[in-house]
Amino acid sequence: QDHADRRRHDRVADDGAARVDGARRGERAHLIDARDALLSVRREVGGRAVGRGAWIHTDSAFVADEVREAFAVDPARVIPIHLGPPTPAAPGDPAAGARLAGADRYVLFVGTVEPRKDLPLLVRAFDRVAAEDRSLRLVLAGPDGWGADALTEALGRARHAARVRRLGWVSDEDR
Repeated sequence: QDHADRRRHDRVADDGAARVDGARRGERAHLIDARDALLSVRREVGGRAVGRGAWIHTDSAFVADEVREAFAVDPARVIPIHLGPPTPAAPGDPAAGARLAGADRYVLFVGTVEPRKDLPLLVRAFDRVAAEDRSLRLVLAGPDGWGADALTEALGRARHAARVRRLGWVSDEDR
């Protein structure tokens, strides 16, 4: 199955004159992930730059791998530059964090649950470490995304799932 059919973000063409990926009025059209967005840019503008050996910056190693796979480009010229979390306005309260986590010692993941973040791997790694350290917990903070089912399945197989806490979205007050 084509990659474009696997991961889609819906967008609707709003009038009969506008065409988004060939959509007619009211039909669903799709703006695909970063690789496909880059393909569109490449056709219009980026093709000349990529052809001249431009460097391509992505926001993750996952997307960098997709770009390397999608384009005939020197893999060394595709560089992931990871996004960092915003600087908190005020330092958090460690005691409040421990209460929210349910433990004094924990590994914390913050972000939307998505396949590119490979949370099932994090759960498997935690399971190995947790066997040696009974005081350690895994805390997952952030909303479910389109990778939530795989995470739920991984937690169902984990020996130490009782020591994993899924907080979901965390408010600014609790951060």
